[in-house]
Amino acid sequence: MATTQKIRVVLEVDLTYDEHARSSYPLGTNADAADTAIDTAFAHVLLAALREDPVRYAEFVKTVVVGGIQVFEECRELVGLAGIGCPYTTGLTILQQVIPQLSPEAQTHFQLANQEDWFSESVDTIYNAVKATPTKMSVEYPVEQ
Repeated sequence: MATTQKIRVVLEVDLTYDEHARSSYPLGTNADAADTAIDTAFAHVLLAALREDPVRYAEFVKTVVVGGIQVFEECRELVGLAGIGCPYTTGLTILQQVIPQLSPEAQTHFQLANQEDWFSESVDTIYNAVKATPTKMSVEYPVEQ
C-alpha cells in the first residue's frame, strides 16, 4: 500500500533590480530613439509603482521566477502548481493592474500601448530590470501542520 506525505520544497533566489535597465528592442531613427526613451521612462515609473505595491510585486516576482523555471520544465506541472498559466502573460496582467496608480500622462501612454498592442514592448524594460536567479533549493521534511 502506498502512502502519501507532504513535504515542502523551498526555492531561494537572488532578486536583482537594475534601475538603469533599458528596452531590449533596437533603436532605429532619431524619432524611434525618442519614442524608446519616453517608453523607457514610463516603464520605470510603472516599475516604481509596482515595487510600492508589495502584493502585486510579489506576484510579479513569482512570474519572473516561474518563467525562468518554465524554460527547463517539460510538463509545466510546476507552473500550474504556482497558479500561473503563462508567466509572461500573467506578469503583463499584473503590470496592467498597476497602471491606475500612475500619473494621468503615464496612464494615457500605457492605455494607448494596450489599444495598439505594443504594451509588451513598452514594459520590456521592466523584464530587463527584474531578474531572479535561483541560488538554493531545500526540502523541509516533514511539513509541520
